[in-house]
Amino acid sequence: MKIAFTLLISLSVFAADITVQVLSPCDGTVAHEKMQSIQHDNLGQATIYFLDQMQLSYSGNEYSITSILDTPTGMDAYEVISDTEMRAYGWCYSVNGESPELMPSQYMLEENTDYVISWHYGFALYKDGQWITQCTPSWSVMPNFVCY
Repeated sequence: MKIAFTLLISLSVFAADITVQVLSPCDGTVAHEKMQSIQHDNLGQATIYFLDQMQLSYSGNEYSITSILDTPTGMDAYEVISDTEMRAYGWCYSVNGESPELMPSQYMLEENTDYVISWHYGFALYKDGQWITQCTPSWSVMPNFVCY
């Protein structure tokens, strides 16, 4: 029984070479970076591992990261521009330069693949009753509540 359990674990978790970057909300430069070969099966688990290893303050879990580097969350992360326009801020990620439309826990890592995971603070733009964009980097507008 113990052998079967060990085999199941070794088949479901494998090592991958991963670099995690946290980009500065105000200029997009790499504020924190760590590379390591680790054993996690999804991007959300890997991200939590790296944030803990880098000893960065964050809120969230493998399903969603709501704050890194003490960025605002909830209503404090909304920027009202006018009666018909606002920006809702949060953390977004890309993998090897591509932005998947998946929650971090849904992005499965593959064996023998190198990954560069970049996290950036971005916004979704709501204008005239519609969501226009999502994950636009915050440094493109440098919001006062983050970039003093």
